Formats: sequence, C-alpha cells, structure tokens
Amino acid sequence: MGSTALTERLDPESVRALLARHLGAIRTIVERHGGIIEKFVGDAALAVFGVPQVHEDDALRAVRAATEMRESLAQLNEELARDRGLTLATRTGIASGEVVAGDPSAGHAFVTGSVMNLAARLEQSAGPGQILLADETYRLVRDAVAVEEAGSLSLKGIGPVVGHRLLSVSPSASGHVRRFDSPLVDRERESVLLQQTFDRVVADRRCQLFTVLGPPGIGKSRLVEEFRRTAEERSLVLQGRCLSYGEGITFWPVAEVVGQAAGLTEADPQEIARGRIAAVLAGVDQAKFVADRVVEAIGLSTGSAAPEETLWAIRLFFEAQAALRPLVLVFDDIHWGESKFLELIEQIADWSRDAPIMLLCLARPELLETRPGWGGGMVNATTILLDTLQPEETDTLVLNLLGATELPPGVSGKIVETAGGYPLFAEEIVSMLIDDKLLIREGDTWASARDLSEISLPQTIAGLLAARLGRLSGEERTVLERASVIGRDFSTGEVSALTVASERSHVPELLRSLMRKELIRPASERSVPDAYRFRHLLIRDAAYNQMAKTTRAGLHERYAGWLVDRRSQRIDEGEEIIGYHLEEAHRLLRDVGPTGAHVGELGRRAGEYLATSGRRAFERGDVPAATHLLRRAADLLPKDHPAYLETLADLHDCMFMSGSIEEATVLLDDLIERASHAEDEELKSRVELDRLWLEFTTSALGSTVEQLGEALEAVVTKLEQRGDERNLATALELLATVQWCSGDAGAMMRQSERSLALARKVGNRRYVAGAASYVATALLAGETSCSVALARLQALMREIADDPVAAAAVGLHLGLLLGMVGRFDEASARVAASRDVFSGLGQSRWLADTASKSGLIARLEGRYDDARRELEQSYLYYREQQDAANAPMIACDLGKVLCDVGQYDEALALSEYAEIQAVSHDLEPQVGWRCVRARALAAQGSPDGSERLAREALDLVRSTDFVNLHADVLVDLAEVLIAVDRKPEAAEPLAEAIELYRRKGNLVGARRAASIEAAIA
Repeated sequence: MGSTALTERLDPESVRALLARHLGAIRTIVERHGGIIEKFVGDAALAVFGVPQVHEDDALRAVRAATEMRESLAQLNEELARDRGLTLATRTGIASGEVVAGDPSAGHAFVTGSVMNLAARLEQSAGPGQILLADETYRLVRDAVAVEEAGSLSLKGIGPVVGHRLLSVSPSASGHVRRFDSPLVDRERESVLLQQTFDRVVADRRCQLFTVLGPPGIGKSRLVEEFRRTAEERSLVLQGRCLSYGEGITFWPVAEVVGQAAGLTEADPQEIARGRIAAVLAGVDQAKFVADRVVEAIGLSTGSAAPEETLWAIRLFFEAQAALRPLVLVFDDIHWGESKFLELIEQIADWSRDAPIMLLCLARPELLETRPGWGGGMVNATTILLDTLQPEETDTLVLNLLGATELPPGVSGKIVETAGGYPLFAEEIVSMLIDDKLLIREGDTWASARDLSEISLPQTIAGLLAARLGRLSGEERTVLERASVIGRDFSTGEVSALTVASERSHVPELLRSLMRKELIRPASERSVPDAYRFRHLLIRDAAYNQMAKTTRAGLHERYAGWLVDRRSQRIDEGEEIIGYHLEEAHRLLRDVGPTGAHVGELGRRAGEYLATSGRRAFERGDVPAATHLLRRAADLLPKDHPAYLETLADLHDCMFMSGSIEEATVLLDDLIERASHAEDEELKSRVELDRLWLEFTTSALGSTVEQLGEALEAVVTKLEQRGDERNLATALELLATVQWCSGDAGAMMRQSERSLALARKVGNRRYVAGAASYVATALLAGETSCSVALARLQALMREIADDPVAAAAVGLHLGLLLGMVGRFDEASARVAASRDVFSGLGQSRWLADTASKSGLIARLEGRYDDARRELEQSYLYYREQQDAANAPMIACDLGKVLCDVGQYDEALALSEYAEIQAVSHDLEPQVGWRCVRARALAAQGSPDGSERLAREALDLVRSTDFVNLHADVLVDLAEVLIAVDRKPEAAEPLAEAIELYRRKGNLVGARRAASIEAAIA
C-alpha cells in the first residue's frame, strides 16, 4: 500500500528502484522459508508454499514469512520516513489448500485453485499492516500463533468466511502439535532408533555406524532427511554420495564431504584448497602429512601414498572435525561404492576413538550381495531394512499428501494398488492425478473427474514415470533426457553442453520448470553451481530409456568429449567417467548395428581410459574395482592394440589375487599364446613368471618345488642381464616363497633382501612390507641365532622407518624373537606397538597376523587362555577370507595350544581342517597338522597312529634349516612317546631338541624341553 502516493512525490526511476528493493527483500524472505514467488503484479506479490516441495508445516512457514516481511518493511519505513518523509504499508492474506500445478509454457498459470482467490480476497479485506488468516490456515498453525478474531468476512465472489487477524507467531513452536509431528507413515520406530543412536554418539563420544537398507522408492532418503533436521541442531552434518553409474569414483563421496567441511569450491586453486583442509586439521599430530594424504585422496594433487595411509588420513580428518562438534556423515547409495570406500567406512567405525561420529549410510539391499558381512561383528553397528507400507498405511499416506480425510470411492484403492507400498510411487501417482486434473479439490474434499477404475493407470513405476514424462513439453523433455545421460546428478552447465547452441539460453528456466514439477531438485550438497539431482533414479531411468539408442549414444559421446576438453588434474580417476560414457556410446551403436570404423574407434578410446583406471585401482589395492575395469577394457580394446596384452596381464593378476584361479588359468593360457607372437620381452617375462607361479600353486609337493626353483633361477639370471628390475623384483619374491615352502630359510633370506632392495628402489610401497616381512620370517625360522636376528631386525626397522606398515610388520617378528629369549614384557610391548600402527591404518590382514604373533608369545610365556583367544581371532579371520596359506597354519598353532590345555577333540577338528585346506607343498602346515593330530591321538590312547604321524612330520622337517620348527617337532614326538607310556624313548628326541634350541638361542624352548626331560628322568 502507498505506491500510488510514491509516484506523485518521486520520479519514476526512484519509484522503480524503491519497489525493486522492497520486492527483492520479499523474494529473499519467501525463499528462505521454503516458498517461491509465483509472480509480481505491480507492487503486489503472490507467494506459494508447498509447491513444488511439500512440507508438513507449509502454512506455518507462510505465516512466519509474512511476519518477517512486515518487520522488513518496518525497517525500510524508518529510512523512508527519515529521508523522504513518507512510509509504505503492507497487507497480507494467507489461505491454505490444495492447488493444481499448471504448465507455464502452455499458457497456464503456475498454480491454480480456489485457495489462490481466497488469499487474494483476504488481502484486499486486511487493513494496513494486517495479516489475515483463512480459517483452514489458522487450524494448521493455531498452536504457534496469537490472533484476534476478525469475524465473518464477506468476500467478493466467495461469500462469507471466517477470518483471523494475526498478532504474533512463535519462532519455534509447532503449528499443530496434535497432528503429524512427522510426515512419515509407519516409520516411527526407525526414527526413534536413529535418534537414539545419535544420542549415544554424542553422549559416549564414540563412532556409530547406522545403515538404512531398502529398495528404491521405499523412503530411505525421506527418513534420513527428517532425522537430519534435528541432528543439524547439535552436530555438523555432511553429505556425500556414490556415483550412480559404473564403479563410480573411489573417494568421490569423501571429496564431497571434505569440500563441505573445508568450504572448498571447484574454482579454488590447489594451494588455497590445501590450506583450507590443513586449517581443519590444526592441532592434529602430523597435520601436514595428513593434509597431503587427504588432498591426494580427493584429487587435488597426485601422489603414490599407500592405500592404508590414505584411509588413515581421511579418518583423522573426520576425527579432527568431530573434536570440534559432533559429526554426522551421510553417505547415500553406498551399494555403488567401490571396495576401498566401503573399507574406509568400516575402518572409521572400527578404529575411531573418542570421536563423536555417526556414519549414516543409505543403500539398496544389493550392498549385502557384495558385502555380506557389512557391519557384522561390530558392537557399534546397526542395520535396518525399510519394508513396504501396508495397504492401510499407504492409504494414510495418500490422504496426508492430499490433506484429506477420505477420497471418492475407488480412488484410494487404485492408488494403493499401483503404489505397491512404496511411498515414492504413491506420491508420484498423486502428483500425476493432480496434473491431469483427475482429482479436483472441492472445499475440504477431493472429487474425481471420472471413474478412475476405468483409467489405464501405469502398473509399474517405470510405466508411471514414462506416462508422466510424456506430458512434459518437448523442450522440457529434451532437457530432462540430456540430464539423464549425465547421471542422477548434473548441473546446468553440463546439460547446456549437450544442448544445441540456439537452445542453451533456455536451459536454466527449463530446469527450474522441471524442478517445480518435482522431477528434479536442487543438489545443494554439491559444490558445483546450479547443481540438480533427479528426485529418484527411476525418474532418470525413465527419461533415459525413452530415447532412441542412437540418440543416447551420440549424447554419451558428446558428454565424454566435453569432459575431455575441460578435464584437469583435480580428480585422478576422471578417466573412469570418460571411459564409461565412451563405452556406453560404443555399446549402444553396436546394438543397433552395423558397426563401422567410428564404432571401433569409440571402443578403442573407451578401453584405453578404462585400462588406465583399472591399473590405478590395482595400484591402490582395490582389486575388485580393478578387475571389473580391466575386464571391460579388455573387451573393448582391439586385439592388436599396444596396451591389450598388458591389460590382459593386469587382469590375470587381479583374478589370481582375488582367488579366481580357474578363470585366471584360462586367461593365462590365452595370454601365453598371444605373448609368444609379441616383440615385448618385458611382457614375455612377466607372462612366464605368472605361468610358473600358477603352476606351482596348483601342483603337488615333490619335484615341482625343485623344478620351479631351477626355472626361477634361470629367469632371475635372464632378467638381471636385461636390467628388467620390475620383473626381477617379482621373480625374487616368487623364488623366496618357493624356498620358504622348501624349508630353505637361508636362501629365502638372501632373495628376500634383494627383493626388498628392488622394491624400495622402484618405489613400489605395496611390495616393501611383504619383502621386509619375508626377511624377518627367514631370520626367525632359520639358523641365524636369536641375538644376531634381533640386531638385524632392529637395524632393518630403522632402515624402513619411513614406511610404518613395513616397520610394524618387521616389529611383529622382532616381538616373537624377544619372546623366544624370555623378554616377554618387551615382546608384548613390541607387538602392541605394531598393533597400534595397524589399527590406526585399518590394516585388518596385518592385525590378524598380529593376533597370531601375540598368541605365539603368550604360549611361550604359558598364558594359554590369552594364546587361545588371540590365535582364535587370527584363525577365524583367515578362515573367513578363505586363505589357503595362513588359515591352515594358524589352525595348527591353535591346535597345539588346545593340546596344551587338554582340549583334544577340538584340536583334532582343527588338524582335519588343516589337512584338507593346506597346499600339499606348503611345509609348515603339513608338519603342523601331523604334530597336532599325533599329540591328540596319543593322549586319547592311539599309540601306533600317533607315533607314525609324528615321525612323518620329523621326516619332512629334518632336511630343512628351520631350526625352531625342527626342535618343536622333536618335542612333539617326545610328548607322544611319553603319552603312550614309552618315556625312555623320549629322551633322545628331547636331547636333540634342546641342542637345536640352544644353537638357535631359543632360551624358552630349551627350558621347556629340559623341564620335560627332567620330569621323565
């Protein structure tokens, strides 16, 4: 009010500027409260709440926005009165009810319905500065407002209505405490469980992993969004998601949440971004080192950090954030997460201490197909599965969505039937019926335009979405289709890149139109400007699938080209995204055929990008992702491509490491044939080494070990002459393994030391820890005395101190050596220090080895309960991993402890497992299961079988230089003889054992053997 007087006292330009300022403030206030400005007409504004996004408190939001607008105008009036000697006044009418969304491009109003007219008539009836509420609006907000009755108002075109004049509104109260505290239906228990978990995180300052499982459309995101509103009051909530196509980018979700925490933008130079990340880590030990690893992980710089260091650094970053304020990390769509990312989540849950972190993960049930043990065994992990709504619950949801208490006969039943218990589907059906004007608001009720049972409603969600998308304008549908090629998340710039130049200027408005129709929504959690997300992946799928394959192929190729043109070094794994889109273009064109040179070129380029991504995944230790990427690359690359054979070799290594031996064998046969015709000598050597190793791991004990050793010696000589250090390091490692299985610790140590030197020289940290551990193993088992071995391992730890994993691995063997000489406190401290390193880095496999070494030390000290507990932990881990080398060996160690405490039946069961699972040419478990069974049978009164097994074990170990193992077997034979009442015969093996122990310097072993000798004297 008052704009007419302004035009009489001010010039047009001043009036325009003043009104623009006032209306701009109105827009800001409305949008802050979740509404939108439908239109400005002169000095009037029409604001709408609940379209396109409905909130349960839209009426209260509108009332609070109106109050704030009135306060804003009061501030402006102070300035006007001082400078111009005049003031403005506002009057507002607010009404609530259902509206129908129209299509602006077709000439329809944005929103229509009787409620719009009611609000306009209330505004006209209000006095200066007054806010009039319709009766329905008042009922929705009455518990949060103070009003005075305006009586019955006679409104033009409407008739008499009851009005309420707003006096004040509470800034925090609920509008109607007796209705819909949560808009969710049948999710109260889940909401309570989420809140209780969050409360434990805050109170106990301990990490909790909470996983919400459910199929698409079941309401996972809605449940978490409701929880997030409350959690944000007491915590910092950060959100990231896994990409929805292919393997995604390993640490993409991490990059999103780190960016949010550190305030990064895509335009930040590398140093500024690094500085902001470092600022979050202020006060953290090794802050620079941690910051560097985080920067590398999220693609701001390149580096060769070991995977465990990366995971450790990311965890410390989050712990630093949680030290300031409880932290909620929401990770969506983790069923698409790659192995290393999922490992990161588990590591944070396992190893974070004194850090109030809640890991809230959303996934489809497919997650459990690839990670069946997800969250299992963790006392701080909770997993829930959201089920579909019951028919009566879906009916309630529909009524809530429509603000109704009942619907015309047959309407609700049809919606419930089609929705199938999925909340998203029910919402989409309701939106479609309103869009089609098949449901019409009539006062407080809804009416159907015709018998909906005769309407052919979509029977599946895909049909539902396709039918709805078909009613979009041609321009809207084109933009949505281009967005679907990019993925679930996209930006205005990306969609514009796929749009012809003459239409690009319309893209922003078309996206806003699609947002109003609730097909897409803003992706405010992304740092990309004008970012959007499909409301559901199925909407994306429907838009994508309605395009012709040739059209899709062209768009995939165009998007890949755009990515190549703008690609920087910020994200190392960008090749994977480019490769995916080129791969899709190739696949689609190949499907429609005929293929030609262009299709082949697309396949070649896709294969090159995927091969590069696969090798990077392999280098960081993510074998499942590497296998999948390399398999796809091998299928796409031409057979005569220079990188084809190398890709096959990489794929073979991945298959072998993942335990797919049969498939690896078939691939290797093909690779051998192809490599024989190649001129690449380095590749030929690599393939030959793979062949030798595969044959060895699948052959029986006997001449195979000797033959392989001879073959490897010849290969080593050839590689040395050619200067092929990379293959030489592999050959030496294989040779050391063969020598271990043969019982030649001296030769194993020599080759392991050479392998370690080469691994350090070529800078491959993945092999340094293994080679260093081999050196320590050889020193521990062989003829080197304990005193010399101790000095050598201490020196080795100093040499590799810059590699915490390698040093900790050596420390385990050092601890066992200390135990052998009776320095138990030092031994336990040394193993505990290694355990701390592995725990901090989330190294589960090394932790299992730590448990086994700790158990062996406990047995040496006579702490059998501790020994059993630690060895059981190690054994169960390796058995779950189906590790044919370590699981049988640890089973034998555990079996010996069980024999020590008289648990012979359990010991026999372990010996049977080890006999079945152990590789025939692996010396240690072959000796071990025989000794365990011999002791157990002897104790149970079977003299013939027990002595035979013990002497078989002795025959296996006599020709080796495994001094400790040889002495242990002699003691086991003596105990068998004592158990079967042949004590005099036990003296000879005991004397020999004591001599071997003393030669080794194993003081504890010598004392134990001597005590047995004294007992039978």
